[in-house]
Amino acid sequence: MISRVLGIVTRATSTHLAHQSGLSRTDAYTGAVALIQRFGSALNLNIHSDMLFLDGVHLQDPNGQYGFRRIPPLRVVLLHRSGQRVARFLERDEDNSYLTLDGLEEDPHQDIHYHSVAYRIALGPQKGRQVFTLQTISPRPDLPSGSDRVAKLADFSLHAGVAARADQREKIERLCRYIARPAISEQHLSPTPTGKVRYQLKTPFRNGTTHVIFEPLDFKARLAALVPRFRVNLTRFHHASPSVMRGKFREVLCSVAKQ
Repeated sequence: MISRVLGIVTRATSTHLAHQSGLSRTDAYTGAVALIQRFGSALNLNIHSDMLFLDGVHLQDPNGQYGFRRIPPLRVVLLHRSGQRVARFLERDEDNSYLTLDGLEEDPHQDIHYHSVAYRIALGPQKGRQVFTLQTISPRPDLPSGSDRVAKLADFSLHAGVAARADQREKIERLCRYIARPAISEQHLSPTPTGKVRYQLKTPFRNGTTHVIFEPLDFKARLAALVPRFRVNLTRFHHASPSVMRGKFREVLCSVAKQ
């Protein structure tokens, strides 16, 4: 299902970019890379996708040569449009088999997945209880960003406030490394005096939570929930461009990812 959702978001963004350039989606060539992540900031199972889009379209001139046309940054209206289309897809396909839970109780991983999604302890005598947290700072209100380039809607978020030119290789690399970041930062892991595992959040929760605490056995269950299925491709390239542009787009992104 994640592939279907990614397709909806990609088509909506590509159409928006094409229309902003004054063309139809079939005449303007776009490109993006998406990385499917399985983790939340508290090591909980939270399947989502981070996407990097080219901030413009490739065009073909009368001589058959291709050039790139940048467009203004994406706006919050695109976030609403993508969210509405995904919601309609889920409502329309609510009876499909891949959205049901029939037979999942036979999979031993499902219990671990459920507890991880719900921020609950999966194994041990405290099973089913909320994960222990530390709140070391005062709660903060959820203030709007004040920009129509950065916004959140339900479980969708848009961040078009950062852009990089083609010659800004270090900045492009930082963006690629961010969306390809691992689930766990070893610098944030530490043992407690009682033998438990303490993990520091990169960004505190709004309620002031800065750390989560796990029993060693439950910590292993958390890690197990983050492991994807065998042979599932978590890196997706999206392009609506001729073969020469597809090759160039892949070459740039792959070279940055390998550095």
